[in-house]
Amino acid sequence: MKASQPKELRLQSQVERGLAAQRLVDDEFVTAWFDEHRSDLVKKMLGADIGDDQTRRDAAIQIKTLDALRRHISSEASLGRKAKDDQRKLTDG
Repeated sequence: MKASQPKELRLQSQVERGLAAQRLVDDEFVTAWFDEHRSDLVKKMLGADIGDDQTRRDAAIQIKTLDALRRHISSEASLGRKAKDDQRKLTDG
């Protein structure tokens, strides 16, 4: 069984993940990619034939997955900011 890391190391790891996630959130290219990919999936879903339930279902699942990934990245960024605040409190005493 893996030994638990000290709180300082856990906080530092969360801060680093949060900063990386924040860079993704702030990156215009990444944001444009998410928007374009989602738009393509919506078009695919809406453009499917009436009887083609599978295509619509697949596109809907991909849209949900894409949205979940975007939320996860935003959540990691938020957790990183909180960890940075906690880390600052620890060092300031």
